[in-house]
Amino acid sequence: MYNSENREKILTCAENLFRKYGTRSISMDDIAHHLNMSKKTIYESFADKNEIVYHIITVLRKRLEGLVDATLDKPANPVERLIKIFICITSMTRETSPSLIYDLQKYHEDGWQILQEFRDNFLTGKIKDIVMAGIKKHYFNSTLDEFLCYFFLEVVPVV
Repeated sequence: MYNSENREKILTCAENLFRKYGTRSISMDDIAHHLNMSKKTIYESFADKNEIVYHIITVLRKRLEGLVDATLDKPANPVERLIKIFICITSMTRETSPSLIYDLQKYHEDGWQILQEFRDNFLTGKIKDIVMAGIKKHYFNSTLDEFLCYFFLEVVPVV
């Protein structure tokens, strides 16, 4: 049986370490050392590092979705909305090491898949809705709909 308070501390510490150094260079020993707890305590809450990564990425996705939704709740024209999404996502990724992206792609397929689904489904849907509204309101040329969506997705880093 795990202690939920320890579990939250582990996830918070691991997220900070992973964002700074990537997952590959951080061991369970490193996490335990930063928290001044034993590895046994960590293993009482999580089966392995993959489980920690999966939980962190799942929470990160929900946090990103919440931030995007909160950003879009405020009335603005379509151009401002696209800019706000860009600022929102880039502010979340500013402190993320490229090592984390690489490590997710190479060693944590489930976590990487969660972020890809966020980008390909959630974010693409939001951007398409904004672009279509922008076309209706004549902010964008109708020939730009698909191009603008894909361009924006290529420019916006995810994580």
